[in-house]
Parts: sequence; C-alpha cells; structure tokens
Amino acid sequence: MRARSERSIRALWNRYHIRIVIGVLLLLFFVVCFWHRIFYTVESGQTGVRWSRFFGGTVLDKVYHEGMHAIWPWDEMYIYNVRVQEIHNDLTFQTRNGLSLDISWSGRFYPSEHTLPYLHKYYGPNYIEDVVRPEYISALRTIIGNYTDEELYYKDEEGFLDEVEKQVKRNISSGDFLGRGLIGFDNILITHVKFPEVVQKAIQDKVNQKHILDSYEFRLQSEEQEKKRITTEAEGIQQFQTITGIPMLKWKGIQATEKLAQSPNSKIIIIGTSADGLPVILNTDK
Repeated sequence: MRARSERSIRALWNRYHIRIVIGVLLLLFFVVCFWHRIFYTVESGQTGVRWSRFFGGTVLDKVYHEGMHAIWPWDEMYIYNVRVQEIHNDLTFQTRNGLSLDISWSGRFYPSEHTLPYLHKYYGPNYIEDVVRPEYISALRTIIGNYTDEELYYKDEEGFLDEVEKQVKRNISSGDFLGRGLIGFDNILITHVKFPEVVQKAIQDKVNQKHILDSYEFRLQSEEQEKKRITTEAEGIQQFQTITGIPMLKWKGIQATEKLAQSPNSKIIIIGTSADGLPVILNTDK
C-alpha cells in the first residue's frame, strides 16, 4: 500500500512538476511583492483598524492590537497612536470688549482604543486637525469671549483652564458621533498670554493705584485705632482724678519718688511747699 502511494505521488510529480514549480514560484513572487500589504506590525502604543474592500469597508467590531497581523492584500490596515499626545498652537483671541490677546496653549488628548474604528470611519487618520485642534480653539474662543481683558488679567488660572476643559467636553459630547467617546481630552495648558502693551500698562497702573489706596486705608485704620486708644486712656485718667482727687501729674511724681527712694544710690529729695508741688530729686553720687 505504501509503495503504491509513493508510486502515485512520483507519477503525479513527473507529470505536473513543471506546473507545481511554476505555481510555487508565482506564490513566492506574490508574497514578496505584496508583503507590505499582507503583513502589518502593530507596535507598542498602537492599534490597527482594518478596511475591507469587498466586505463592508471599515471593520467596526474588531481592532488589531500589538504584534504582527496578516490580512488580504486588497484590504487596508490603518495604524493609530493610542498614547496620550500633545498639540500646541499660538493664536490671537478677542475678549468681550473687543481687545486682542496673543495666547500660547497646549492640549493633551488620546483616541479611545475601543471606539477607534468609529473614529476612523467618520473622521479618518487626520482627526487631529479635523477634530481635536478645532475643538480646543473653539473652547478657548468661547471662554475668552466671556471676559474682558481686565477680568482675564485677574482670573485664577486654574479656574480658567477648568472652564476651557469643560467647554471642550461639552462641544465633543454635543457632536453626532463624538458623543460616543471617540477621543479622550486630558487637559489644556496656557503657556503664555500677551496683553496689548497699552492695556497691560493701564492695568498695571490701576493695580499700583489700588495698592496705594490700600496703604492709605491701612494708615487711616491705624490712626483711628490710635485715636481710640488715646481717648480711652484720657477717660481713664479723668475717672482716676475724679475718684481719688489727686492730679495725675502729682500721682506720677509720687510713683517716681517711690522708685528712686528704693534705689541704693544717694539722693536728695526736696518736697514742694504747695499742695500741688512735685518733689525734686537730686542724685548726689553723680
């Protein structure tokens, strides 16, 4: 039986070996020529989306993860970077009162891996310029247009960026297809804001004047407190003299005399003859 099979194979080879060799060579030629259209390598941080020429276009229920993948040569494989990416731009925006601001900004984003086929179907590989950048610019223009230049000058940066981020997400969620979470927006940063020189000088002058007024206000408050202290002290002296019948000046003299009398140094104390006379103290040691 085995010998019969070998004879059959040998007979087939002898009869068709030229066709077999030609077929193998054609297959190898086909593979070599279309290698780059058959085998695709998806590297780390990337995800592939397949487009089928004869079976409905973009394959929406499957993505191709890291590694090597083989597809039909008439199909296409689109490879996307799904890591966090950054874009930046320098643009001029107008405030609510019509003044122009030069702003340098940067934003971070990433495409959602699970909905990547939909992103490819509706926006394609150029989605960054078609979707991401316009949405950031639109959000910045909307928020900046709500404030005057002076309000932006004093605006808390963290609060301003939070408003922009919420506006971006609001714009995205209102889209017909972006509401599916195709793109994740991480955050946005304002790296530089340049006000017109005239406006910046006017705002700075106003800030300086405000500091001067605050200084005057503080001095007035200090003087008012000192006035209250002196008034309270005077009222206390008046009450003391009324209760004791002793003038305050004479009382101070008596206190000073007592302290000097307790000192070990030699001294001469001369008491005045009148009722209001104050003692005169002479230090003979000196």
